[in-house]
Amino acid sequence: SNPSPATDGGCGNEGFVYYKTNKGYKLTFCLGADNGRMKKGYNVCINGNCKPASCENSSVTDRDGNIYSTILIGGQCWMAENLKTKTTPSGVCINTLNAPPCPAASSADNGKGRSCYGNVEANCDTYGALYTWDAAMNGSTTQGAQGICPDGWHVPTYMEQYWLLYYYTIPQSFINCTLVDPTDMWFGSYHGCSPAGTALRIGGSGFNLKLSGYRGEEGTTFANIGESGSFWSSLQHPRVSSNAPGIEVYADNTVIRWVYNKLDSRPLRCIKD
Repeated sequence: SNPSPATDGGCGNEGFVYYKTNKGYKLTFCLGADNGRMKKGYNVCINGNCKPASCENSSVTDRDGNIYSTILIGGQCWMAENLKTKTTPSGVCINTLNAPPCPAASSADNGKGRSCYGNVEANCDTYGALYTWDAAMNGSTTQGAQGICPDGWHVPTYMEQYWLLYYYTIPQSFINCTLVDPTDMWFGSYHGCSPAGTALRIGGSGFNLKLSGYRGEEGTTFANIGESGSFWSSLQHPRVSSNAPGIEVYADNTVIRWVYNKLDSRPLRCIKD
């Protein structure tokens, strides 16, 4: 059963979640006490193979040697920082397709797959890099693809982003933060996910979403640093293939789930397989 609120075992107010991933069908749930192989707290089953939810390691390293801290939220293991890699899983530079070393950010990145806000590499160190959707996905259109994430990690699915908001949204406000029909043209604008925006930002949950801004679809104009922070999902819009959805948090901690032109450059937050 799923009592509400489900406060046993350190669980939040949520029930279970079940959805399809690139590895198969995934069930995430919380137990109030140990039960055989399943342990008190969050557990994850993929295609019937079940184990306690865990990040296993407190950090993950990308192909460039950048180290990112990790955090377990609602049974999902997320990077606690935005990705900033310059290279693809095959080991070539995202922007030049040459072997590393990859050049630092500059105006030569205009219109290309990876950029740093204002074309300043130091901004990637602080805020993470900005990627077009195609670059983030490394050319794939399959939801849950690895994209440019480290091995064993992937670009979050629409449902994984939904669960992240669901975990931090109190029951009284969740009616305004419901799962949006992915066939909807714009996915709707939802500002009622309280207090998810606060939790996802610096000083909230440890997710540490920064107000990193974005680069516009024309590939040259940067905007909204210090005003909003977003990150891609791996779902291509089912009716408008030039768009893809994501989550965006504003300085006042409101949250929207929106769709963006895939030529926009936005942050990427990877999630563990």
